[in-house]
Amino acid sequence: MTLPLVFSAASLILCGFFFVYFRGYLTRRRDRAGGGEYRDEVEETRKLIADIDAATERDLSLIEDRLKILREVLDTADRRVAVLVRELDRTPPAARPSPLYTGLGKAAPFASPPVSAPSPLPEVPPSPPVPKAVPVDVPAAVPPAPAGPSIGKKAAELAEAGFSPELIAARLGVSVSEVDLAITVYRRGAV
Repeated sequence: MTLPLVFSAASLILCGFFFVYFRGYLTRRRDRAGGGEYRDEVEETRKLIADIDAATERDLSLIEDRLKILREVLDTADRRVAVLVRELDRTPPAARPSPLYTGLGKAAPFASPPVSAPSPLPEVPPSPPVPKAVPVDVPAAVPPAPAGPSIGKKAAELAEAGFSPELIAARLGVSVSEVDLAITVYRRGAV
């Protein structure tokens, strides 16, 4: 072997040793300077992402369950509506329910009455009392009047005068929902 070849081999071995030594030295310095903190933060971030993924999966499964229940309820409602329509088609016109109940669910295109101070209740001619349940919170001074064929007109007049549906229901001796329905149907012109 020649002398230059020996020097080159020795310098190559020396360079390799220094490379390994300084690489280890820099790695130790980096770890002491906070590299471990970054690893801890990365690990905490991974755990947080895993927790978020688990919560998202749980929420998605809850939503899917609710959608399934909602679809079942809608299917049941569709079947019941179909049965109702078939029964109404089979029923003779004279035995069908009044327009008051057939107009359920149809929106009335009217503006709400202006808000103002209510005027006194118009007098309705007395008629024989019909046994109806009067709500407990209604004052006893308002005697209930029976529901007649013109309940929609009476309820609409009282509503236009500015009375609340609760007072109208107490005055006419019907429920609040019947008053709302009667007003809606009367304003649509069905009664």
